[in-house]
This record gives sequence, structure tokens and C-alpha cells, in this order.
Amino acid sequence: MSHIFIGIIAPSTILIPIGVALYNYARMPLTLRYIFFYLVISACINLVAILLSYQSINNLPLLHLLTLFELFFLLYYFSLLFERKISIALKYVCWGSLLFCLANALWWQSIFSFNSYARGLEAIIIILVSLLYFVQVPERQKTSWEIFIVSGLLLYYAGSFFLYLFSNFLKKGYGLSTLVWNVNAALVIILYILITVGILKCNRQMIISTSSS
Repeated sequence: MSHIFIGIIAPSTILIPIGVALYNYARMPLTLRYIFFYLVISACINLVAILLSYQSINNLPLLHLLTLFELFFLLYYFSLLFERKISIALKYVCWGSLLFCLANALWWQSIFSFNSYARGLEAIIIILVSLLYFVQVPERQKTSWEIFIVSGLLLYYAGSFFLYLFSNFLKKGYGLSTLVWNVNAALVIILYILITVGILKCNRQMIISTSSS
């Protein structure tokens, strides 16, 4: 049952925000489209990973690839939420972290092992940038849909940081490993729910803006 929850139920919930985003795609701002691309690519890679898993084929190379896409789309999403100087800095952080992930796959952690260094770095970056959003962006510039999405990202990556950092060690204790992966799956569901709420709130805001203009 735990395997079904972790491997099927939790990843499948990504279809909810994707479906809502597709329905409202025409009204979505560029900022939110980065989140949409993040969701679509995550869904595609996770689907292939599940199929490979059922064929008993190592799917961890896909996780290395997913990390690259997540960093790119999320940091470019955040770059649109800040003023120009921070936005430019985030793009440098993005490309620097992508180079680190590639170096990690080539020299430190094989593509056939869990990329805990890269995932850990990704989690730290998203946590810090999310906190920076709440501290740096003036309240009058924040929108309710941004807050839901950033909160979801902060909660997920903060909760998963321990897993990413110590995943290779958790394999030695099955009970603890299963518990941690279940918690991670629950955080995934919460993330997708908050993103869905954010998309719906953005759509409502776009409709109100259009009708009042």
C-alpha cells in the first residue's frame, strides 16, 4: 500500500494542477507559465520513471535530468517576482547551479545513483529564494496566487531537504526510509494542491481585471 501511495497516488496528483492550468492557459501570465512547464516536464519524467521502475530498470538518471529542469523553471519563475537586480542575480544562480548539477553527475555522484548533492543544493536554493520573496517583495506587490505557490514550494523543499541530503544513508534502514518517503509523498500532494489553488486564484484575478477594464 505504501508503494502505491509513494509511486502512483502522490505523483498522479500532478494531473490536477496541469488540468486546471490547461483549461486556463490562455489567461495565464508568463510568470505562471513557468510553473506550468515545471509541472508538465515533471509529470512526463515521473511517468517514464514509473514505467522503467516496473521494468526493473534503474530510473535515477531521470532524476538528474528532472533536477536540471526544476532548477531552470523555478528560478526563472522567481526571477519574475523580484525587482531587476535580484532577478538578474537569480539567473546567474540558476546557470551556476545547473553547471554544478552537471559536474555532480559527471564526477561525484553517478547518474545511476541518487543525486543527493544536487537535490540538496536545489532544496537550499528554493528555500532561500522563497524566504527572500516573503521578506523582500513589498506586500502591495504580492498577489494571493503567488503566495500560495511560493508557500507550497517552500513547504515541499523545506520538508524534503532531509530526504535529499541523507537519502543514500536512509537506504540502510528500511523502516525509516519508508517513513521518510511517505512524508515526502504527502508533501508532494500538498504542493500540487497549493499550486492548483494558486492557478485558480490567478484565473479569477485575470477575469476580474478583464471585466473591469
